[in-house]
Amino acid sequence: MPRNLPTYSICAPAGEARSHKQLGGIAGTVATGWFEHKALTVVAILAILIALVLLSNPLGWAALGIVIIAGLQEVKDWYYNGRILCIRDRDCAVGTVIAEPEVSFDGDRKLNLALAPYSQGQVVETLLDHLSANEAMLIDNTNFNDPPFHASAPALPVAAQRRNDFGILRGYLKALQSSDPADGDAESRMFRQVLIGIANRLMADPARNFYNRYYRKDPAFIPPGTALDGAIPLDFDPAVNWDGPNAQSPLTAENQYLGTTDSLNPMFRFDTTHMVFYLHCEIEGYYIKLLIDNLILAFSAWLALMIALSFLGPLAPLAALAIAALIYFLKWLIDKITGNDGDADEPDVDVDDPDIVDDAVLAAAGDVVVTYGNWIMDTEHHNYFEIHPVRAYYLVARNSLGREPVLVDGNMDQEEFGHENFDVRDIDATRANEICQIVTRGEEGSKDDVILRSGAAGLSYGLTTKFGGGQTRVT
Repeated sequence: MPRNLPTYSICAPAGEARSHKQLGGIAGTVATGWFEHKALTVVAILAILIALVLLSNPLGWAALGIVIIAGLQEVKDWYYNGRILCIRDRDCAVGTVIAEPEVSFDGDRKLNLALAPYSQGQVVETLLDHLSANEAMLIDNTNFNDPPFHASAPALPVAAQRRNDFGILRGYLKALQSSDPADGDAESRMFRQVLIGIANRLMADPARNFYNRYYRKDPAFIPPGTALDGAIPLDFDPAVNWDGPNAQSPLTAENQYLGTTDSLNPMFRFDTTHMVFYLHCEIEGYYIKLLIDNLILAFSAWLALMIALSFLGPLAPLAALAIAALIYFLKWLIDKITGNDGDADEPDVDVDDPDIVDDAVLAAAGDVVVTYGNWIMDTEHHNYFEIHPVRAYYLVARNSLGREPVLVDGNMDQEEFGHENFDVRDIDATRANEICQIVTRGEEGSKDDVILRSGAAGLSYGLTTKFGGGQTRVT
Protein backbone atom coordinates (compact mmCIF):
# COMPACT_ATOMS: atom_id res chain seq x y z
CA MET A 1 0.00 0.00 0.00
CA PRO A 2 1.28 3.51 -0.70
CA ARG A 3 2.81 4.78 2.54
CA ASN A 4 5.06 7.65 3.57
CA LEU A 5 4.05 9.57 0.48
CA PRO A 6 6.13 12.67 -0.28
CA THR A 7 4.59 15.95 0.89
CA TYR A 8 5.47 19.50 -0.07
CA SER A 9 3.02 21.76 1.75
CA ILE A 10 2.56 22.79 5.37
CA CYS A 11 -0.83 23.94 6.59
CA ALA A 12 -1.10 27.32 8.30
CA PRO A 13 -2.93 28.12 11.56
CA ALA A 14 -6.08 30.21 11.82
CA GLY A 15 -5.32 33.85 11.18
CA GLU A 16 -2.38 33.04 8.91
CA ALA A 17 -3.90 30.83 6.19
CA ARG A 18 -5.10 33.03 3.35
CA SER A 19 -6.28 32.89 -0.24
CA HIS A 20 -4.55 34.63 -3.13
CA LYS A 21 -7.12 37.42 -2.84
CA GLN A 22 -5.74 38.26 0.59
CA LEU A 23 -2.12 38.51 -0.49
CA GLY A 24 -0.65 41.98 -0.66
CA GLY A 25 2.32 43.58 -2.30
CA ILE A 26 4.32 41.85 -4.98
CA ALA A 27 3.01 38.36 -4.16
CA GLY A 28 -0.60 39.53 -4.36
CA THR A 29 -0.01 41.14 -7.74
CA VAL A 30 1.72 38.07 -9.14
CA ALA A 31 -0.84 35.59 -7.73
CA THR A 32 -3.87 37.60 -8.79
CA GLY A 33 -2.39 38.06 -12.24
CA TRP A 34 -1.82 34.32 -12.56
CA PHE A 35 -5.08 33.01 -11.06
CA GLU A 36 -7.47 35.57 -12.48
CA HIS A 37 -5.93 37.44 -15.41
CA LYS A 38 -3.49 35.18 -17.23
CA ALA A 39 -3.94 36.86 -20.63
CA LEU A 40 -3.75 40.38 -19.21
CA THR A 41 -0.66 39.44 -17.22
CA VAL A 42 1.17 38.25 -20.33
CA VAL A 43 0.20 41.46 -22.16
CA ALA A 44 1.37 43.58 -19.21
CA ILE A 45 4.75 41.81 -19.06
CA LEU A 46 5.26 42.31 -22.79
CA ALA A 47 4.35 46.00 -22.47
CA ILE A 48 6.85 46.43 -19.64
CA LEU A 49 9.57 44.71 -21.67
CA ILE A 50 8.90 46.98 -24.66
CA ALA A 51 8.97 50.04 -22.41
CA LEU A 52 12.31 48.95 -20.92
CA VAL A 53 13.76 48.44 -24.37
CA LEU A 54 12.67 51.94 -25.38
CA LEU A 55 13.95 53.48 -22.16
CA SER A 56 17.25 51.61 -22.33
CA ASN A 57 17.65 51.97 -18.58
CA PRO A 58 19.81 49.31 -16.84
CA LEU A 59 18.52 50.38 -13.41
CA GLY A 60 14.96 49.86 -14.61
CA TRP A 61 15.84 46.44 -15.96
CA ALA A 62 17.44 45.44 -12.66
CA ALA A 63 14.49 46.73 -10.63
CA LEU A 64 12.00 44.78 -12.74
CA GLY A 65 14.01 41.57 -12.46
CA ILE A 66 14.30 41.87 -8.68
CA VAL A 67 10.57 42.61 -8.32
CA ILE A 68 9.59 39.60 -10.42
CA ILE A 69 11.94 37.21 -8.62
CA ALA A 70 10.83 38.42 -5.18
CA GLY A 71 7.17 38.09 -6.18
CA LEU A 72 7.64 34.54 -7.48
CA GLN A 73 9.44 33.51 -4.29
CA GLU A 74 6.65 34.93 -2.13
CA VAL A 75 3.98 33.19 -4.20
CA LYS A 76 5.78 29.84 -3.84
CA ASP A 77 6.04 30.31 -0.08
CA TRP A 78 2.33 31.15 0.12
CA TYR A 79 1.26 28.26 -2.11
CA TYR A 80 3.05 25.64 -0.04
CA ASN A 81 3.05 27.22 3.43
CA GLY A 82 0.13 29.64 3.69
CA ARG A 83 -2.67 28.47 1.42
CA ILE A 84 -4.29 25.67 3.41
CA LEU A 85 -5.79 26.01 6.88
CA CYS A 86 -4.84 23.48 9.58
CA ILE A 87 -7.76 21.76 11.28
CA ARG A 88 -6.30 18.45 12.49
CA ASP A 89 -2.68 17.45 12.11
CA ARG A 90 -3.50 13.83 11.22
CA ASP A 91 -6.85 12.34 10.30
CA CYS A 92 -8.25 9.35 8.51
CA ALA A 93 -11.29 8.55 6.38
CA VAL A 94 -12.79 5.42 4.83
CA GLY A 95 -14.73 5.70 1.59
CA THR A 96 -15.32 4.66 -1.99
CA VAL A 97 -13.22 6.12 -4.82
CA ILE A 98 -15.73 7.80 -7.15
CA ALA A 99 -13.49 8.38 -10.20
CA GLU A 100 -10.10 7.41 -11.52
CA PRO A 101 -7.46 9.45 -9.63
CA GLU A 102 -6.09 12.10 -11.98
CA VAL A 103 -3.46 14.83 -11.85
CA SER A 104 -4.51 18.46 -11.40
CA PHE A 105 -2.74 21.46 -12.92
CA ASP A 106 -0.52 21.82 -9.83
CA GLY A 107 0.75 18.23 -9.96
CA ASP A 108 -1.46 16.98 -7.10
CA ARG A 109 -3.43 13.81 -7.76
CA LYS A 110 -7.08 13.82 -6.73
CA LEU A 111 -8.41 10.87 -4.75
CA ASN A 112 -12.11 11.67 -4.16
CA LEU A 113 -13.99 9.51 -1.66
CA ALA A 114 -17.71 8.97 -1.12
CA LEU A 115 -17.46 8.51 2.64
CA ALA A 116 -18.68 5.49 4.58
CA PRO A 117 -21.16 4.34 5.62
CA TYR A 118 -23.41 5.70 2.87
CA SER A 119 -23.80 3.95 -0.45
CA GLN A 120 -24.59 5.76 -3.64
CA GLY A 121 -28.16 4.45 -3.51
CA GLN A 122 -28.72 5.78 0.00
CA VAL A 123 -27.53 9.25 -0.97
CA VAL A 124 -29.81 9.26 -4.01
CA GLU A 125 -32.79 8.13 -1.94
CA THR A 126 -32.14 10.94 0.55
CA LEU A 127 -31.79 13.40 -2.32
CA LEU A 128 -35.15 12.32 -3.74
CA ASP A 129 -36.82 12.68 -0.34
CA HIS A 130 -35.42 16.18 0.03
CA LEU A 131 -36.53 17.27 -3.45
CA SER A 132 -40.06 15.96 -2.77
CA ALA A 133 -40.27 17.85 0.53
CA ASN A 134 -39.14 21.08 -1.17
CA GLU A 135 -40.99 21.07 -4.49
CA ALA A 136 -42.72 24.40 -3.78
CA MET A 137 -39.40 26.04 -2.91
CA LEU A 138 -37.71 24.71 -6.05
CA ILE A 139 -40.32 26.03 -8.49
CA ASP A 140 -40.60 29.49 -6.89
CA ASN A 141 -38.79 31.98 -9.14
CA THR A 142 -38.24 34.37 -6.25
CA ASN A 143 -35.70 31.90 -4.85
CA PHE A 144 -33.65 32.04 -8.05
CA ASN A 145 -32.79 35.71 -8.47
CA ASP A 146 -29.15 34.68 -8.39
CA PRO A 147 -27.08 35.98 -11.31
CA PRO A 148 -25.04 34.71 -13.06
CA PHE A 149 -26.53 31.34 -12.14
CA HIS A 150 -30.30 31.71 -12.40
CA ALA A 151 -32.90 34.30 -13.35
CA SER A 152 -35.73 31.80 -12.80
CA ALA A 153 -36.18 28.31 -11.41
CA PRO A 154 -34.89 25.47 -13.61
CA ALA A 155 -37.62 23.04 -14.64
CA LEU A 156 -38.19 20.49 -11.86
CA PRO A 157 -38.95 17.04 -13.31
CA VAL A 158 -42.09 15.38 -11.97
CA ALA A 159 -41.64 12.90 -9.13
CA ALA A 160 -41.99 9.82 -11.35
CA GLN A 161 -39.23 11.06 -13.68
CA ARG A 162 -36.95 11.94 -10.77
CA ARG A 163 -37.40 8.56 -9.18
CA ASN A 164 -37.02 6.40 -12.27
CA ASP A 165 -34.64 8.13 -14.66
CA PHE A 166 -31.07 8.59 -13.55
CA GLY A 167 -30.27 10.82 -16.53
CA ILE A 168 -33.16 13.20 -15.87
CA LEU A 169 -32.28 13.49 -12.18
CA ARG A 170 -28.62 14.14 -13.00
CA GLY A 171 -29.57 16.75 -15.58
CA TYR A 172 -31.75 18.60 -13.09
CA LEU A 173 -28.98 18.67 -10.48
CA LYS A 174 -26.53 20.11 -13.00
CA ALA A 175 -29.07 22.77 -14.00
CA LEU A 176 -29.66 23.59 -10.33
CA GLN A 177 -25.91 23.79 -9.72
CA SER A 178 -25.37 26.03 -12.76
CA SER A 179 -21.99 27.72 -13.30
CA ASP A 180 -20.23 31.05 -13.17
CA PRO A 181 -18.04 31.76 -16.23
CA ALA A 182 -15.73 33.86 -14.03
CA ASP A 183 -15.39 31.27 -11.25
CA GLY A 184 -15.43 27.60 -12.13
CA ASP A 185 -15.72 26.51 -8.49
CA ALA A 186 -18.80 28.62 -7.69
CA GLU A 187 -22.24 27.03 -7.35
CA SER A 188 -25.69 28.58 -7.19
CA ARG A 189 -27.18 29.60 -3.87
CA MET A 190 -30.14 27.21 -4.09
CA PHE A 191 -27.94 24.28 -5.05
CA ARG A 192 -25.86 24.87 -1.92
CA GLN A 193 -28.98 25.16 0.23
CA VAL A 194 -30.25 21.84 -1.13
CA LEU A 195 -26.91 20.15 -0.47
CA ILE A 196 -26.90 21.33 3.14
CA GLY A 197 -30.42 19.97 3.56
CA ILE A 198 -29.54 16.55 2.15
CA ALA A 199 -26.38 16.34 4.27
CA ASN A 200 -28.42 17.26 7.35
CA ARG A 201 -30.80 14.37 6.63
CA LEU A 202 -27.88 11.96 6.26
CA MET A 203 -26.20 13.17 9.43
CA ALA A 204 -29.41 12.89 11.49
CA ASP A 205 -28.66 9.26 12.39
CA PRO A 206 -26.21 9.35 15.34
CA ALA A 207 -25.20 5.74 14.68
CA ARG A 208 -24.05 6.57 11.14
CA ASN A 209 -22.80 10.16 11.24
CA PHE A 210 -19.29 9.39 12.49
CA TYR A 211 -17.85 11.50 9.64
CA ASN A 212 -20.01 14.49 10.48
CA ARG A 213 -16.82 16.56 10.83
CA TYR A 214 -16.19 16.37 7.08
CA TYR A 215 -19.68 17.71 6.27
CA ARG A 216 -19.85 20.70 8.63
CA LYS A 217 -18.08 22.62 11.37
CA ASP A 218 -18.56 19.95 14.03
CA PRO A 219 -18.22 21.68 17.44
CA ALA A 220 -16.52 18.58 18.84
CA PHE A 221 -13.55 19.35 16.56
CA ILE A 222 -14.02 23.06 15.84
CA PRO A 223 -15.17 24.68 19.10
CA PRO A 224 -17.48 27.68 18.59
CA GLY A 225 -15.91 31.05 19.30
CA THR A 226 -12.35 29.90 18.68
CA ALA A 227 -9.96 31.36 16.13
CA LEU A 228 -10.38 28.19 14.06
CA ASP A 229 -14.16 28.58 14.06
CA GLY A 230 -13.79 32.20 12.95
CA ALA A 231 -11.46 31.19 10.12
CA ILE A 232 -14.05 28.86 8.57
CA PRO A 233 -17.05 30.33 6.69
CA LEU A 234 -20.62 30.13 7.97
CA ASP A 235 -21.79 26.69 6.89
CA PHE A 236 -25.02 25.84 8.69
CA ASP A 237 -28.13 27.42 10.21
CA PRO A 238 -29.51 25.42 13.17
CA ALA A 239 -32.66 27.57 13.20
CA VAL A 240 -33.88 26.03 9.92
CA ASN A 241 -36.00 22.88 9.81
CA TRP A 242 -33.93 21.18 7.15
CA ASP A 243 -36.25 18.15 7.12
CA GLY A 244 -39.31 20.24 6.31
CA PRO A 245 -40.48 22.31 3.33
CA ASN A 246 -38.76 25.55 2.34
CA ALA A 247 -35.49 24.26 3.77
CA GLN A 248 -33.26 27.27 3.20
CA SER A 249 -31.51 29.86 5.32
CA PRO A 250 -31.60 33.63 4.83
CA LEU A 251 -28.29 34.04 6.66
CA THR A 252 -25.35 35.67 4.92
CA ALA A 253 -21.83 36.31 6.11
CA GLU A 254 -18.60 37.77 4.82
CA ASN A 255 -16.27 35.27 3.23
CA GLN A 256 -12.85 36.63 4.10
CA TYR A 257 -11.12 34.44 1.51
CA LEU A 258 -13.29 35.42 -1.45
CA GLY A 259 -13.88 39.01 -0.36
CA THR A 260 -17.64 38.55 -0.78
CA THR A 261 -20.78 38.43 1.34
CA ASP A 262 -22.45 35.12 0.69
CA SER A 263 -25.04 32.62 1.90
CA LEU A 264 -24.20 29.39 3.73
CA ASN A 265 -21.00 27.78 2.47
CA PRO A 266 -21.04 23.95 2.37
CA MET A 267 -17.75 22.52 3.58
CA PHE A 268 -18.13 19.45 1.36
CA ARG A 269 -18.29 18.68 -2.34
CA PHE A 270 -20.97 16.95 -4.36
CA ASP A 271 -20.47 15.05 -7.61
CA THR A 272 -23.46 15.57 -9.92
CA THR A 273 -22.39 12.74 -12.23
CA HIS A 274 -22.57 10.03 -9.57
CA MET A 275 -24.84 12.06 -7.26
CA VAL A 276 -22.83 11.51 -4.10
CA PHE A 277 -21.09 13.69 -1.54
CA TYR A 278 -17.35 13.25 -1.48
CA LEU A 279 -14.26 14.17 0.49
CA HIS A 280 -11.59 15.68 -1.73
CA CYS A 281 -8.15 14.20 -1.00
CA GLU A 282 -4.87 15.31 -2.59
CA ILE A 283 -1.75 13.21 -3.08
CA GLU A 284 0.81 15.95 -3.46
CA GLY A 285 2.98 16.74 -6.43
CA TYR A 286 5.31 19.71 -6.83
CA TYR A 287 4.59 21.10 -10.30
CA ILE A 288 3.99 24.67 -9.04
CA LYS A 289 7.25 24.59 -7.07
CA LEU A 290 9.10 23.27 -10.11
CA LEU A 291 7.52 25.88 -12.39
CA ILE A 292 8.32 28.78 -10.06
CA ASP A 293 11.89 27.57 -9.46
CA ASN A 294 12.45 27.34 -13.20
CA LEU A 295 10.98 30.82 -13.71
CA ILE A 296 13.20 32.23 -10.95
CA LEU A 297 16.20 30.60 -12.65
CA ALA A 298 15.23 32.17 -15.98
CA PHE A 299 14.56 35.64 -14.55
CA SER A 300 17.79 35.52 -12.51
CA ALA A 301 19.70 34.70 -15.69
CA TRP A 302 17.83 37.50 -17.51
CA LEU A 303 18.72 40.01 -14.79
CA ALA A 304 22.41 39.04 -14.76
CA LEU A 305 22.63 39.00 -18.53
CA MET A 306 20.97 42.41 -18.92
CA ILE A 307 23.56 43.95 -16.65
CA ALA A 308 26.39 42.10 -18.37
CA LEU A 309 25.12 43.08 -21.82
CA SER A 310 24.14 46.64 -20.96
CA PHE A 311 26.74 47.92 -23.46
CA LEU A 312 24.32 46.75 -26.17
CA GLY A 313 21.89 49.47 -25.17
CA PRO A 314 18.25 48.84 -26.15
CA LEU A 315 19.18 45.40 -27.48
CA ALA A 316 20.37 44.19 -24.07
CA PRO A 317 16.93 43.19 -22.68
CA LEU A 318 16.04 41.31 -25.86
CA ALA A 319 19.39 39.50 -26.06
CA ALA A 320 19.16 38.63 -22.35
CA LEU A 321 15.57 37.46 -22.77
CA ALA A 322 16.53 35.17 -25.66
CA ILE A 323 19.32 33.54 -23.64
CA ALA A 324 17.12 33.27 -20.52
CA ALA A 325 14.37 31.63 -22.61
CA LEU A 326 16.94 29.13 -23.89
CA ILE A 327 18.02 28.36 -20.31
CA TYR A 328 14.38 27.83 -19.32
CA PHE A 329 13.81 25.54 -22.31
CA LEU A 330 16.93 23.47 -21.53
CA LYS A 331 15.84 23.06 -17.90
CA TRP A 332 12.37 22.02 -19.07
CA LEU A 333 13.91 19.50 -21.49
CA ILE A 334 16.13 18.02 -18.79
CA ASP A 335 13.10 17.70 -16.51
CA LYS A 336 11.20 15.89 -19.26
CA ILE A 337 14.05 13.51 -20.01
CA THR A 338 14.62 12.69 -16.33
CA GLY A 339 10.90 12.37 -15.48
CA ASN A 340 11.04 15.36 -13.17
CA ASP A 341 7.56 16.58 -14.12
CA GLY A 342 6.29 17.56 -10.67
CA ASP A 343 3.25 15.26 -10.88
CA ALA A 344 2.30 12.93 -8.04
CA ASP A 345 2.81 9.30 -9.00
CA GLU A 346 -0.15 7.19 -10.05
CA PRO A 347 -1.67 5.39 -7.05
CA ASP A 348 -0.25 1.86 -7.05
CA VAL A 349 -2.20 -0.34 -4.64
CA ASP A 350 -0.24 -3.52 -5.50
CA VAL A 351 -3.15 -5.94 -5.25
CA ASP A 352 -2.21 -9.51 -4.36
CA ASP A 353 -5.15 -11.12 -6.16
CA PRO A 354 -4.86 -14.10 -8.56
CA ASP A 355 -7.80 -12.74 -10.58
CA ILE A 356 -5.89 -9.55 -11.42
CA VAL A 357 -3.17 -10.04 -14.04
CA ASP A 358 -1.03 -6.96 -13.42
CA ASP A 359 1.21 -6.94 -10.36
CA ALA A 360 0.94 -3.16 -10.06
CA VAL A 361 -2.69 -2.08 -10.08
CA LEU A 362 -3.80 1.53 -9.89
CA ALA A 363 -6.45 2.79 -7.54
CA ALA A 364 -9.72 2.78 -9.47
CA ALA A 365 -13.32 3.89 -9.24
CA GLY A 366 -15.21 1.53 -6.96
CA ASP A 367 -12.28 0.80 -4.64
CA VAL A 368 -12.93 1.20 -0.93
CA VAL A 369 -9.84 2.84 0.56
CA VAL A 370 -8.53 4.52 3.68
CA THR A 371 -6.81 7.88 3.30
CA TYR A 372 -4.53 9.22 6.02
CA GLY A 373 -3.14 12.74 6.19
CA ASN A 374 -3.84 16.31 7.25
CA TRP A 375 -7.45 17.46 7.62
CA ILE A 376 -7.48 20.99 6.22
CA MET A 377 -9.64 23.65 4.62
CA ASP A 378 -8.45 25.01 1.29
CA THR A 379 -8.69 28.80 1.29
CA GLU A 380 -9.14 28.56 -2.48
CA HIS A 381 -11.90 26.59 -4.24
CA HIS A 382 -14.69 27.99 -2.07
CA ASN A 383 -13.20 26.66 1.15
CA TYR A 384 -13.93 22.93 1.15
CA PHE A 385 -12.65 20.48 3.74
CA GLU A 386 -10.00 18.09 2.41
CA ILE A 387 -7.39 15.57 3.44
CA HIS A 388 -4.32 17.27 2.05
CA PRO A 389 -1.64 16.12 1.76
CA VAL A 390 -2.48 12.41 1.76
CA ARG A 391 0.40 10.74 3.56
CA ALA A 392 -0.78 7.16 3.03
CA TYR A 393 -3.72 5.20 1.75
CA TYR A 394 -4.76 1.59 2.08
CA LEU A 395 -6.99 -0.55 -0.09
CA VAL A 396 -9.89 -2.01 1.86
CA ALA A 397 -11.56 -3.79 -1.04
CA ARG A 398 -11.29 -3.91 -4.81
CA ASN A 399 -14.91 -3.66 -5.88
CA SER A 400 -16.44 -4.25 -9.27
CA LEU A 401 -16.47 -1.05 -11.30
CA GLY A 402 -20.12 -1.64 -12.12
CA ARG A 403 -22.18 -0.21 -14.92
CA GLU A 404 -24.75 2.55 -15.27
CA PRO A 405 -27.18 2.22 -12.34
CA VAL A 406 -30.92 2.01 -12.80
CA LEU A 407 -33.39 3.82 -10.56
CA VAL A 408 -36.61 1.97 -9.72
CA ASP A 409 -38.85 3.79 -7.24
CA GLY A 410 -35.83 5.65 -5.97
CA ASN A 411 -33.78 2.52 -5.33
CA MET A 412 -30.65 1.51 -7.16
CA ASP A 413 -31.15 -1.87 -8.82
CA GLN A 414 -27.42 -1.91 -9.37
CA GLU A 415 -25.15 0.50 -7.59
CA GLU A 416 -22.52 2.04 -9.82
CA PHE A 417 -19.70 1.45 -7.36
CA GLY A 418 -20.70 -2.12 -6.51
CA HIS A 419 -19.86 -4.05 -3.34
CA GLU A 420 -18.62 -7.33 -4.68
CA ASN A 421 -15.96 -7.77 -2.01
CA PHE A 422 -16.98 -5.39 0.70
CA ASP A 423 -20.13 -3.40 1.46
CA VAL A 424 -19.22 0.07 2.70
CA ARG A 425 -22.61 0.24 4.46
CA ASP A 426 -21.35 -2.34 6.96
CA ILE A 427 -18.79 0.09 8.36
CA ASP A 428 -19.92 1.59 11.65
CA ALA A 429 -18.27 4.04 14.02
CA THR A 430 -16.45 1.30 15.91
CA ARG A 431 -14.99 -0.30 12.82
CA ALA A 432 -14.04 3.05 11.26
CA ASN A 433 -12.24 3.96 14.48
CA GLU A 434 -10.43 0.61 14.61
CA ILE A 435 -9.32 0.93 11.00
CA CYS A 436 -7.96 4.40 11.59
CA GLN A 437 -6.21 3.38 14.79
CA ILE A 438 -4.41 0.61 12.93
CA VAL A 439 -3.43 2.97 10.10
CA THR A 440 -2.27 5.66 12.52
CA ARG A 441 -0.14 3.23 14.50
CA GLY A 442 1.40 1.92 11.32
CA GLU A 443 2.13 5.35 9.89
CA GLU A 444 3.42 6.90 13.10
CA GLY A 445 5.77 4.00 13.75
CA SER A 446 4.19 2.46 16.86
CA LYS A 447 4.92 -1.24 17.31
CA ASP A 448 2.97 -1.73 20.53
CA ASP A 449 0.33 -3.93 18.96
CA VAL A 450 0.48 -7.13 16.97
CA ILE A 451 -2.81 -7.73 15.19
CA LEU A 452 -3.70 -11.00 13.53
CA ARG A 453 -6.38 -11.12 10.87
CA SER A 454 -7.27 -13.81 8.36
CA GLY A 455 -9.02 -13.89 5.01
CA ALA A 456 -11.77 -11.37 4.46
CA ALA A 457 -11.32 -9.95 7.96
CA GLY A 458 -7.82 -8.83 7.03
CA LEU A 459 -9.14 -7.31 3.82
CA SER A 460 -11.87 -5.47 5.68
CA TYR A 461 -9.21 -3.71 7.71
CA GLY A 462 -7.40 -2.55 4.61
CA LEU A 463 -4.37 -4.78 5.17
CA THR A 464 -2.51 -7.08 2.81
CA THR A 465 -4.42 -10.34 2.48
CA LYS A 466 -3.13 -13.75 1.43
CA PHE A 467 -5.80 -15.12 -0.86
CA GLY A 468 -4.95 -18.76 -0.24
CA GLY A 469 -6.60 -18.60 3.18
CA GLY A 470 -3.39 -17.74 5.01
CA GLN A 471 -3.07 -15.23 7.78
CA THR A 472 -1.81 -11.67 7.71
CA ARG A 473 0.51 -10.43 10.42
CA VAL A 474 0.66 -6.69 10.89
CA THR A 475 2.91 -4.90 13.33
